[in-house]
Amino acid sequence: MMRERLRASITSMACHVKENGYHAIVVSGGSGKVSKALLTIGWQLEYGEKPSIPLFDLGKKGNNTLYRYYVDSEKYRFIDFCSETHVKTTREYLARHHAELVRFQDSPVIHIDDYADSGMKLDCLVGIWPAAGFGQMGYGVFGSRRKAQKFPPNLFISSENYQFFRFLKRLAAQYSSDAITRGSPTEQSRRVQIVRTSLGA
Repeated sequence: MMRERLRASITSMACHVKENGYHAIVVSGGSGKVSKALLTIGWQLEYGEKPSIPLFDLGKKGNNTLYRYYVDSEKYRFIDFCSETHVKTTREYLARHHAELVRFQDSPVIHIDDYADSGMKLDCLVGIWPAAGFGQMGYGVFGSRRKAQKFPPNLFISSENYQFFRFLKRLAAQYSSDAITRGSPTEQSRRVQIVRTSLGA
């Protein structure tokens, strides 16, 4: 059952990205490799090839710049979020480290995450991306335990099944641990292959 849900979720995300004409894809955070791997596998399953759309992985540093330095997660409180300093820092970071992505700021771009839980990261992304000049940013998650109406209207949720949400959360935790983040490309590829094998891809 989980295999079917995973396959349905990742192919659904691939279709959403292609059919809505996004010009670029963004992932971020320690578990950004999960989103990148799932989308790539889903695209190959659905279209028989790797994504032809540019994909930018901002990693942990990008995640911190976008929102983590400006929130108190425990108290769900923003600290100078979207302030003049925050917006300036974000723009400078993107220009310095992801200049190719900045070229797409006037085009439809989608930020994809593995799952949505409290919605805090989404609230932050919906605020900072337009402020940083990306006025056509869309958002997508492979799974969530909450209904879509609890989130921004331009968020695409592949699955709202709770068991699948828990599966994604465990997968993300494995990828975002320091040991895996520092892992060799061989180790990271091995873990992606585990997902492929479970899908029969």
